[in-house]
Amino acid sequence: MRPVVSVILLVSACSSISDEQRIAIDGVIETTDGDAAGTVHVSVHHGWLGEGLLRHPMAFIDRDTVEAPGSLDLVFDVPTDAGGEGLVVYAWHDRDGDGVLCSIDGDRTEHAGAVVVETWPAYAATIALTLDTPCAGPETFVP
Repeated sequence: MRPVVSVILLVSACSSISDEQRIAIDGVIETTDGDAAGTVHVSVHHGWLGEGLLRHPMAFIDRDTVEAPGSLDLVFDVPTDAGGEGLVVYAWHDRDGDGVLCSIDGDRTEHAGAVVVETWPAYAATIALTLDTPCAGPETFVP
């Protein structure tokens, strides 16, 4: 009975594993407004995902934050089995600390930017990302 339980646990563990590639992204995030205060929300997206009528740009993968513009050193697990094409790093500067990009009651001058990771697929990438577009969501930066 014991070997059967072991086999069942092994099969169920293997079936839940998805194909992912870990990528370390480092570099710099700069702003053009000169204000270094505030959190920067960083997210990674597939440039394109899906086929036919379901094909769409900027498919969200994961997000993280860094404190204020400056150096960037993050790690993301990117699915490789979903048919996504390319990799885009998007970020925006949360100048007022409300966690919302250009909220109605918040700072309407929060800047965003994106960069295509040219070396994808890769285990590491170095990028330079400038946040210079006010109130721009990720869909604005379709590769």
